[in-house]
Amino acid sequence: MSIKVKEVLELAQSKGCTLAAGEGGMDRIVRFVDCMEIPDMKAWMRPNVLYITTGYAYSDTKEEIMNLIRNLYEAKAAALATKYRYIGCFLDDAIKLANELQFPIILWPEDLPFIEMNYLVMEALIKSQNNLMDTRSEERRVGKECRKRWW
Repeated sequence: MSIKVKEVLELAQSKGCTLAAGEGGMDRIVRFVDCMEIPDMKAWMRPNVLYITTGYAYSDTKEEIMNLIRNLYEAKAAALATKYRYIGCFLDDAIKLANELQFPIILWPEDLPFIEMNYLVMEALIKSQNNLMDTRSEERRVGKECRKRWW
């Protein structure tokens, strides 16, 4: 059950989201989506997670947002989706770092609620899981047919 960041972006663009940085990381794998609104998330960061945040918890200094990006990259997170409102004054530096790391940052509109962004990704992950299950069922069916022919 996984999708790529580029698939998330394609879906998110229908909601007004844009890729701000990290185009080289579009093939990163997304297995989970999580929301984060606390300043010290490092202990809970995991690989293959798309993290969604308003950015409020990281808006006090440039170093906070830069550390967030570095920590997500080191944790092998899939990408960061954030709003512009709280990190806007540090966005140029954040984009520069994310591009160096090839770590995707997706900006989402101020009027798009968390639940819609979260739902968008969860729905895609569930569809991915269903497709995998359908493929495996078909493989089992074909395997049974082959065994019947040989016995």
